[in-house]
Amino acid sequence: MPKNRHFTLEDISRLPAKAQAEVQAQLWRGVDALNRKHGYPEPTGPASTKRVASGAHPRLRQDRTGLNKTEASFLTALRAWNPGCDVGSQRVRLRLGNGAWYKPDSDVWQEDGALALYEVKGYGREAAFVRIKVAASLYPKIKFFLVTRKAGQWKIEEVLA
Repeated sequence: MPKNRHFTLEDISRLPAKAQAEVQAQLWRGVDALNRKHGYPEPTGPASTKRVASGAHPRLRQDRTGLNKTEASFLTALRAWNPGCDVGSQRVRLRLGNGAWYKPDSDVWQEDGALALYEVKGYGREAAFVRIKVAASLYPKIKFFLVTRKAGQWKIEEVLA
């Protein structure tokens, strides 16, 4: 077997359970060594990737991908409001800086080629507002909107750089 062979998750999932656990342990040892080498603190808190118990999977930021109910509802409304435009969800990914990315919930490519990005929030987290503000300042030709729903009505605010 070549020394630097890359394995996919599918390759690893075909291994017996004991071998999978060993591969996972080796990966974590490598991650821990890199973190120590670069002086990163040990992860803590509910959103960290710290292992919770022996053999348990790490906890990541989100348990599932895709749109939640509020985002899906807004996407349906957005498609109805923009019949001649290309409306999609989570197709655009913008680089903000060193390892930081922003992926808006919905995007609208208008007929004139302009791009509008929408971020739907049921409640606000400071990090989400910071990311959309940074994205708006880094990409001035794109329009950014923050969307909330109050009493069944959509509230859409343009985010200025």
